[in-house]
Amino acid sequence: MMAAALFPLLALVGGGVDMGRGYLAKVQLQQACDAGVLAARQRLGAAAPVTGEIPGDVASVGQRFFNINFRDGVYGTDNRSFQMTLENDYAISGVATVDVPTTLMQVFGHENMDVEVECSAILNFSNLDVMMVIDTTGSMRHRNPGDSLSRLDTLKQTIRDFYAQVEAGKAPGTQIRYGFVPYATNVNVGHLLQDDWVVDSWHYQGREDTGQVLPNTEPSRTYYRDWTYASGTRSTWTEVSTYAATWNPPPNPDSSGWWSCNGSQPPNSWTYTDTETGPMTATTQADPAAVIQTTPMQRVQNGTRYSTWRSGSTCRVMASTDTNYVQNFKKVVEIPTFDRTVWLYDEITRDVSNWRSETDVCIEERDTYQIDDYENVDFTRALDLDIDLVPTSGNPSTQWRPRYPRHRPRGRGSDRLR
Repeated sequence: MMAAALFPLLALVGGGVDMGRGYLAKVQLQQACDAGVLAARQRLGAAAPVTGEIPGDVASVGQRFFNINFRDGVYGTDNRSFQMTLENDYAISGVATVDVPTTLMQVFGHENMDVEVECSAILNFSNLDVMMVIDTTGSMRHRNPGDSLSRLDTLKQTIRDFYAQVEAGKAPGTQIRYGFVPYATNVNVGHLLQDDWVVDSWHYQGREDTGQVLPNTEPSRTYYRDWTYASGTRSTWTEVSTYAATWNPPPNPDSSGWWSCNGSQPPNSWTYTDTETGPMTATTQADPAAVIQTTPMQRVQNGTRYSTWRSGSTCRVMASTDTNYVQNFKKVVEIPTFDRTVWLYDEITRDVSNWRSETDVCIEERDTYQIDDYENVDFTRALDLDIDLVPTSGNPSTQWRPRYPRHRPRGRGSDRLR
């Protein structure tokens, strides 16, 4: 009876021992598989591979993390293997296998146990709103040194790349909304506002024609406008030296001190030459009455300019160099005529119900107050800071006000603004 029971007992004990070793190997193999795909997906980031294959550097990172977490030969295992696949939703899935040799079960012809686990990692995004505020000022047409595209074209390409990466990395069913706010001098959000959120009339500082005309004794004035780049190079401002700023203590207890840059800087070697490039033209201007003389000009600039900028308690001496830097511009001389309209400057109430067609849709903020304690801001008074406050129709304090362009009134009692 003992001899007959020996083999079943040996199979029972041997199976328990080998199954325990196999279970330990499978648990560690699963951990290594998870670590590998997580590391690979993190390395891939939001990039969108166009080949459908895992990039080599990503696969290398995943394999390295797998190898560290499940070393070759651990628990006496053989034939360790780890394969990763890039899925259609840009998840990275993995399959890990290993052979676990048996001990006592070899007596019954089972020399190895095949252990296999699966794992997967995906980069998830929650629902997201992305708002891009885009600089469209004139300087964006220039190119940075070394770039082949203008700043604006580079910005456009960056936005396209950002969109491609975010869309490639989002999970199925995720909603991502994009908004764009271009600005030149101010951020223009007027198109986003409902009519009830804007006042029907508002007060503006303006002027009225009194009907009186006085002799004009103002001298002529000269100014320059319409500067455009023609040729040559102008370097960006670069730092040439630094020194410690000087602290000026407050002259009395009621005032505060300040930092100043009292050191010296190299003398400028910058020079320029202006030449006329065309004939002078003269036009008349009605308000204020004047003759406008305009002459096209060109300026050629060479040499180095120096300027001192302060950053905290450090003074930075900066330099910019022009090399045959040529700009075209217009020289304008405004010569007043011998009569002058007398204006009455006052606050004028204007009907702004047609603000969408009469203005460029820029707006003025809602009611606020001068904040002196930023730890305890009163949002019942600082309505311009309460971005969640929905305006109440008929309550101008909560409504926005359209910013009107400069208008010149032409008759007594006119409410047009300068």
